[in-house]
Amino acid sequence: MTRNRVADWTALEREYIYAPISNPVSISDLAEKYDIARSGVARHAQDGKWYERRKEFESKVDQGVTDALAEKWAEIQAAHRERLLRAGSTYLDSWVKKLEAGEVEVNTKDALAVASMMRLEFEAIRDDVTTPTVVSPTDGELSEADARTAIAEIKALMAGKTPEAEDAA
Repeated sequence: MTRNRVADWTALEREYIYAPISNPVSISDLAEKYDIARSGVARHAQDGKWYERRKEFESKVDQGVTDALAEKWAEIQAAHRERLLRAGSTYLDSWVKKLEAGEVEVNTKDALAVASMMRLEFEAIRDDVTTPTVVSPTDGELSEADARTAIAEIKALMAGKTPEAEDAA
């Protein structure tokens, strides 16, 4: 059997180096596909450092995918955190208004649940230096100090203290 003596070595090199990671091409695969002696393909591959360049390319692809996924995950976490805080703030605002209007009795379980949720959220935010504030539907921004004030107000209401009673004292 006569072997092909002319080969497009640049094409073979690209095919070897940039083959999909899930379906890599071997030296033997290239030799068989292009009807070239395996030893000739192996010599060109060794001289051109195809294997090292393939590993370098795969590493860059892996790092790029990891970076893209990490960035997307951070975006998802930030959006989720904002939704949770917005929901908690909305619930808290509604609950405080109803308490102040005398429409509901102080429910310790609900107050502690809201306070706990907000405390956990702010601990997470404090740990995440990229998220210094979270958007609130009521005034545009909600800082940690605002949340701590709200939690203190809830605790005061639970203790039977109203803002009017504190002003009179």
